[in-house]
Amino acid sequence: MKQSSETSVMQTEVANTTTNQTRLQQTIEHENGITAPIPTTNDKSPTAKAAADAAISDLDVCFGDPKLMIKGDGLNRVRPQKGNVIRFAFLPIEVAGRLKTAKSHFIHKKGVYRCLSKGGSNALCCSTGIEARIHVVGPVLRYTNADPTTGSLDRNQPIVWELAYIDMSVFNYRQVCGLPDEESDVYSIDLIMSHANRAFGYEFGRISSIPRWTLDTQVKAEVERAAKKMFLLDGGKRLASKLGKTATLPEWKALIASVTNGAAEASLEDVEGLE
Repeated sequence: MKQSSETSVMQTEVANTTTNQTRLQQTIEHENGITAPIPTTNDKSPTAKAAADAAISDLDVCFGDPKLMIKGDGLNRVRPQKGNVIRFAFLPIEVAGRLKTAKSHFIHKKGVYRCLSKGGSNALCCSTGIEARIHVVGPVLRYTNADPTTGSLDRNQPIVWELAYIDMSVFNYRQVCGLPDEESDVYSIDLIMSHANRAFGYEFGRISSIPRWTLDTQVKAEVERAAKKMFLLDGGKRLASKLGKTATLPEWKALIASVTNGAAEASLEDVEGLE
């Protein structure tokens, strides 16, 4: 009986030791953030296979995928090809916000940069012969299924549209302002845009006294929802970015030095010389 009692005690101690070791292992796993067994590549359970299949399917794509077809931030510039016209309408302020304007410089092979000059004084960016021009950008709706040579739309033809922006020179801006009748405004007409019969630039004309997109209540509601998302929710930042990149004074020094030296990048000595 004594031996049996001793055996029972030993079995109890072994069981307790095993339990304590299990608790210790669980504690270590918990403290190291391990809350479940780590799956292995040999795990052939239905759950593991479904997870692996889902991970692969997430990589699938087809030609013409809308997300990959979008260029940049998804807001494209209205710009006709030579010999063609584009029909469009300016979106009202309550739908897409106000026009934006600023002076900017075009730097060859670098892009468009906002001018640093304030008031009547010229900043460094204006002192190198790189002329600053005033640009006006505005939110528009482009009729993508309008006739590319005339801009016309059949009376009963449903419209196909996209949101875009237009970049106007001061000359273009003044031309557009003169298109509506006296009792109307720019937001109450459809316009066409074409290449000018001169070395460069564009011409604008009126093609309809009523914006076509406003005639269908369903289309009008869709346009207003999309325009709010595109132009209003970010406070107009996306549209304002079309006026050019912003650069600090040191960045302008580097840009000017690279243009002056015909180099892709300016050296520190070149930048320090532009004081």
